[in-house]
Amino acid sequence: MNVVLLYNPKASETKDRLVQVASEVYDINLLPCNNIRKLVPLVNSVYSRTGRYPKVIKYGVDDGFNLSKSEQLVLVDDIIKNTIADINSLEDTSTIMLKPPTMVTTFKEFKKLPDRGSKEVYNYVSNKSEWRVNYSFGVVNSIYNKNLTRDTIFGKADVTQWTYEQDRKIRGTLIKYTKAIAQRLLDEGYDELKHFGLDIIRDNTTGEYYLLELNKAHALNEENCEFFLKGWINDNEIIRE
Repeated sequence: MNVVLLYNPKASETKDRLVQVASEVYDINLLPCNNIRKLVPLVNSVYSRTGRYPKVIKYGVDDGFNLSKSEQLVLVDDIIKNTIADINSLEDTSTIMLKPPTMVTTFKEFKKLPDRGSKEVYNYVSNKSEWRVNYSFGVVNSIYNKNLTRDTIFGKADVTQWTYEQDRKIRGTLIKYTKAIAQRLLDEGYDELKHFGLDIIRDNTTGEYYLLELNKAHALNEENCEFFLKGWINDNEIIRE
């Protein structure tokens, strides 16, 4: 069975894993395409060879979800808190995180920046835990603890540091937030956004959870590629030949 994979160019490594897993596990021939302008010619080419129009899997692209990070957070701020800073409430000694580029500074130093008006400003949580929650086609597939160290102040832990979250209470909390966010996206008309990953932190001092961002084309290991493809197959009621 031929299926076109329309993917975000940033996800080239995951694309390779998806192609391999699709072939080995589901007997599907994935035809990668990272440019939407090439989609129709590729589909027509497959049809001319096989007499059948192939279905299309969208991975991190062409799903109508183009919100900025801050807009994402505001959209669901009644579901889970976020770290967007209120400039008017900050003191000179307040520690904040700026993007782009990502940096930690004080509010006093921020006010000296010539380009401060172009910066997104977030409250910085130093004593934190962080998780990546993978969601595909109505199912929370996996929850990874990023196992942050003192050296990973921005939460960018190497994937080799990630481990499955074992704590049932934490998993339950993160699943609850993820499903509520997925429902909000559906209610707002983002019904083409079938797959995403959430970065969620917990302030270990207060116990509060915060949403950092939603990733549309985050990296998937082979196991999660299998979950993703299984969800797509079920969602499209595919009957394998």
